[in-house]
Amino acid sequence: MSEITNVLFKQKYNLKGDLDFLKYDNEDEWHELRQKGIGGSDIGAIMELNEYTSPLMIYKQKVGEDTSDHSNIFTKKGKDLESFIRDNYVTPAMKEKGYSVEHPEETIINNEYPWLRANIDGIAVPFNLDKKSIIIEIKFVSQFARKHWDNKEYDGIPASYYAQVQEYLLVTGLDEAYVCALFDDKWEFKMYNIVRDEVFLKKLYNKSKEFYEFNMQMHIPPKPNVELDKEDFANELDEALKFEVDPNLDGIVEEYKKVSDKINELTTRKNSLTNTLKTRYADGYKPQNPKNEYKVLSCSRTSFDSLKLGNDYPNLYQAYLKETLYTVLKLK
Repeated sequence: MSEITNVLFKQKYNLKGDLDFLKYDNEDEWHELRQKGIGGSDIGAIMELNEYTSPLMIYKQKVGEDTSDHSNIFTKKGKDLESFIRDNYVTPAMKEKGYSVEHPEETIINNEYPWLRANIDGIAVPFNLDKKSIIIEIKFVSQFARKHWDNKEYDGIPASYYAQVQEYLLVTGLDEAYVCALFDDKWEFKMYNIVRDEVFLKKLYNKSKEFYEFNMQMHIPPKPNVELDKEDFANELDEALKFEVDPNLDGIVEEYKKVSDKINELTTRKNSLTNTLKTRYADGYKPQNPKNEYKVLSCSRTSFDSLKLGNDYPNLYQAYLKETLYTVLKLK
C-alpha cells in the first residue's frame, strides 16, 4: 500500500499518526495478517483478563500449533448480526450525536507499536472535523454472557472487551470509544462510553510487547493456566517433579489392576444373575428355600433431563453449569 493511499485513509477516517492500512482480500489473508501480530481479540487473554482463553492458547494459535476453529454459535451469530446492528442501531444513534459511521475493512497498524493490530467494527467520523473520531465496537450479547455486563469494573463491559477497545485507542491514537451492545434476551440496545485509560495502556503496552518479542518471536510458550490449560499444566507438573523409583509401588499397582479386574468381573456376573432372577420371577418361579424368596417390583423415578435442557435452552443450560476439579488415577 502506497504512502499516498495511507494519507487518504487517514483523511477519510479523520486520524493522525504514523499509520498503515493493510487490506486483505479474503479470510485466509486476514488470519495470516492477524497471526503476525496481536489483535484486539487476543489482548484480553494475554493480559489474563479473559476467563475462557489463556495466554498459552493465544501463543499456540500464533505459532501455528493450534489451527482449529474456535468460533461457536454465539460468535458466529454476532458476526452475522454485526452489519445489521451497525446499520439499524449504531448509525442512527451516532448521527444524532453528529457523526457518520464508517466501516474500515483494513487492518490498522501504528508504526510506533508495529506488533499491534486493529480490525475495528467502525469509526464514527464527526461532521465537524475539528472534533476527533470515535472507535465503534459492536457486540451481540447472548443470555449466557449477560451476567458479565453492567458491572462496576471496566465501565460496565467485560474486562477482555475493555482491553480490546483500549488497544484500538492506542493503535489509532484516539481518545474515546463506544461499545455498542445488542442483548439477545430482550433485544435491548445499549452504548457504553469508554475513554482512553493511560494507566491501563501502559500495562497493555508492556504485556503485549513482552508476549510478542519473548513468546511469539522466540517461540517460548507462556506458563499454562491451572484452570484453562489443565492438560498442559499436568504435563508441566510431570516434567517439574523429580520422580524417584520406589519398588514397593510396582506391587501396589499390580494389586490395583487385579482388584479392578475382579470388580469388573463380579459386576458383570452380578448383572447376569439379576437378569436371570427377574426372568424366572416373570415366568412364575420361586426358590425352594423360603429364606431365598424374592420379589421383582415395578418402580419409577423422576430425573432431570439435562441433555434435553441443553438442546432446547442452550443459553440457560450454560448459565447453570458448574465446573468441579478432581483428580483421576490413570494407568498406562
